[in-house]
Amino acid sequence: MFLENFKIINYGDFSETDEGFGITMRYSNNNSIINNTIICNFTPFFMRNASYNTISGNTITGGKWMALRLYLYCYHNTIIYNNISNNPYGIGIHLGASSNNTISWNVIRNNFHGMDVDGNNNTISHNIICNNKQYGVSMVWSSYNKILYNKICNNGHDGVLVACAGISATGNIIAYNNISHNGWRGIYLLGNWPYLNNNAIYRNTISYNGEKGIYLYWMCKDNIIKENNFIGNGKGNAGFHLFSRDYYNTWEANYWDNWHFNLPKPIFGSVEETKFFFHRWLNFDWNPAKQPYEW
Repeated sequence: MFLENFKIINYGDFSETDEGFGITMRYSNNNSIINNTIICNFTPFFMRNASYNTISGNTITGGKWMALRLYLYCYHNTIIYNNISNNPYGIGIHLGASSNNTISWNVIRNNFHGMDVDGNNNTISHNIICNNKQYGVSMVWSSYNKILYNKICNNGHDGVLVACAGISATGNIIAYNNISHNGWRGIYLLGNWPYLNNNAIYRNTISYNGEKGIYLYWMCKDNIIKENNFIGNGKGNAGFHLFSRDYYNTWEANYWDNWHFNLPKPIFGSVEETKFFFHRWLNFDWNPAKQPYEW
């Protein structure tokens, strides 16, 4: 199927009968949906068991739940050059149990939540993800995804949230992004059982966020935070609260705007000893950069 240059409007509100969808693709592959305007009250664009499709150049707006939803077994789709904005009660893009998709060069603005990823091996690159009410990008139960070269700014909560609960989140790469002016943290690693581990965060500029630039919480270990710029974050550039002192993360060669000594940079945090007792703890960036990086 090739669908191009249509204006699709649906003001219905009922998901069970598809009355609330603008476009629905189920068990449908190798389609191109290009340069359409899709306005819908509930979910403007819904995909399920749909693979090898191209979604390009569309304006997707008005959704109260999810603007563009890839739900269950959506693989190898390409989502590029779309404007997914002004879905004030919904998620801009949601990947639910969907993997190996490419999401690039989109504008995702003024939604309730920018992007939600539940899947593996997705590439999210060169997007503008700004001015959403809650998170810019959240990844839950997700591994081996790449978040690269995005501008993630002015979102109400965290710029990037990576979380796990019951399934590990491992092997994700967050690199070359500009993550700034978000209401809470620039990047938040939230590890529940079993682990949030072996993720790489490097060469980002993380600046002027309302709370920490980056914060690691609870079951996070063996992550590497390397060669980032940490500048002007409201409540400190970095911190952590970990389940055990044995949970080790690597901080290497980051630039810290509040550290100008030829000494290792301490990162202050805490670790738990028992359920009701914790104490202060330190990590170190042993080779902090003396000047901010330019990429």
